[in-house]
Amino acid sequence: MNKIFALVIIVFSAACLSAYSRADLEQLRSSPDWIVGKGTAKDENQADRQAINDLLSQISMEVKASFESLLKEENAQIDEYSLSSIKTYSNAKLEGAERSIFDTKEGYVVYRYIRKADKNRIFEDRKEMVYSYLEMGRKAEEELRIADALQNYYWALILLRTIPDWGSVSQNIEGFNQNLITYIPNRIRKIFGLVRIAVTDRRYDKSDKVSLVEISVLYNGKPVQNLDVVYYIGNNWSEPLTIAHGKGLLEFFGDENLVPKSLGINIIYNSAKKSSFNTEILRIVEDVELPVFTECRLNLTIPGDFNQSRDFEPKIDLKTEKTAAKNMEEIDFRPYVEKTNQIYQAINRKDFPAIEKTCSEAGKSYVRSILQYGNSRPVSQNIQLDCEQNGDKVIIRGIPVQFSFPQSGRKFNEQLVFTFNKKSGLEKISFALSERTVSDITGSTAINELEKKQIVSFVEDYKTAYCLKDLDYIEKVFSDNALIIVGSYLKDDPNVNLDGMYTKLGKRWKATQYSKQEYVSNLKRLFAANEFVNLRFEDNLLSKTNNPGSKVYGIQLHQYYYSQHYADEGYLFLMFDLADTLNPKIHVRTWQPEKNPDGSIYGLNDFYVSEQNK
Repeated sequence: MNKIFALVIIVFSAACLSAYSRADLEQLRSSPDWIVGKGTAKDENQADRQAINDLLSQISMEVKASFESLLKEENAQIDEYSLSSIKTYSNAKLEGAERSIFDTKEGYVVYRYIRKADKNRIFEDRKEMVYSYLEMGRKAEEELRIADALQNYYWALILLRTIPDWGSVSQNIEGFNQNLITYIPNRIRKIFGLVRIAVTDRRYDKSDKVSLVEISVLYNGKPVQNLDVVYYIGNNWSEPLTIAHGKGLLEFFGDENLVPKSLGINIIYNSAKKSSFNTEILRIVEDVELPVFTECRLNLTIPGDFNQSRDFEPKIDLKTEKTAAKNMEEIDFRPYVEKTNQIYQAINRKDFPAIEKTCSEAGKSYVRSILQYGNSRPVSQNIQLDCEQNGDKVIIRGIPVQFSFPQSGRKFNEQLVFTFNKKSGLEKISFALSERTVSDITGSTAINELEKKQIVSFVEDYKTAYCLKDLDYIEKVFSDNALIIVGSYLKDDPNVNLDGMYTKLGKRWKATQYSKQEYVSNLKRLFAANEFVNLRFEDNLLSKTNNPGSKVYGIQLHQYYYSQHYADEGYLFLMFDLADTLNPKIHVRTWQPEKNPDGSIYGLNDFYVSEQNK
């Protein structure tokens, strides 16, 4: 089968021409109707940066009075706050600011200028960013992704506080026109108030000499899908812990009697690492005085009946039992549940050779790679499993394991998926997709049940490969002529004039195409530089080509990427072929940091697919 894929991207560029002479521009510098910045240097780009900084400094003086009421209760310096806020607007954001360049004997003289009446246009795009993060925060809150909700609300708030007319920015929310400078902080405080953390069990690991306190985390009575916290460990705060699926595990090293009866927990709402992917937010975080929410501090009491540690004794039950087809022979899931229980206990003992005895040859490699991915530890002693039959395989979902990475100072939870063969041999371990993501895929009406299971398995294998830095799998799964497009934010580049560029793709990012070899080579360097890589997917949309016999699918995913030195989020699209389920092929992969101006992202309809049987 031959496949042809093509993408055409049109990039526009524009240059600003001005009829003003130097004398005209010098006169404009004293005009009450214009704001003019000037820079002089031997290097043209350096002169331009000076002109921009001069222009921004003057704009900050124009708007500083608007920040006065915002800061009057924070004892902040208005001049300093105003200037640092305005300087977070990049070169690319200076819409309407014209430029004139003069080459003189002394060097380059650059002017940047804008009518005072037009200066508010500079801030319009940031308002749209506020609305965007606010909407993402609301969606995350609805889906119980509380870490994402808090982060997005907080970013919306700090962006809002750098807009001079912050007090008049509002939005219709639930039928009421809400003033955002009041609504957003109140929403953040309300989230803190709806989080409930409780101790569910306690145990002691003699091999590591660590007391483990199991906790449940609910938001408005429902298990959180994610929440980032730190907790006090006696003389310092712990490393950040990402709680998932409503469960978490607190570690206290040393004598088991030293576990406090009451301990402080801080909910993280502002991550500097996550901020790094958006240049404007990073500038605000680094340079502007930020609001603080003391409501993030909670107190957890360990009940008296949990004062004594217990040995690890997992209690595993079935939550659901599913079969792939009505006419399929029914399978007794109990032996597989018992095998899972044995493996879970071996994970606690870190007895990996014992686990390998339960595996097929293929399964052994997963034990070595996944269960030794960081320091693995069972999260909870009481779990309920989803069991389903898929062909001659049995798939067990819902095994919570916490992974710690000491070099990075990071912990997070993953739910594992075990795949067993007919002889109860463990064939594969993978990192599970979230319940919401699986539900989105299985809820598709255009694809049959067997295909849905295959797609869930494929996407979980894709996620697992990146987490394990499995370059062999990645090289194998991408077709040799795969179309790979990676979006990146436009940053201030002194060697590039960004004015008017990339209007097709949006105002903040550009797209770069890579060959398979280039992409894998980049991944190899990235993997080597980071102790861990972790992916999360949400909000997916599944589609299929119109050809009834085709096994080519497209899936759009909101991707969250975390690693030792970098974190970001964006939108992933994969076009893949499952004609051979043992050897799936990705023909198109795109990633973009934000949606297109019309709210869309790359999808199946953006690519030409020709399928011809040989």
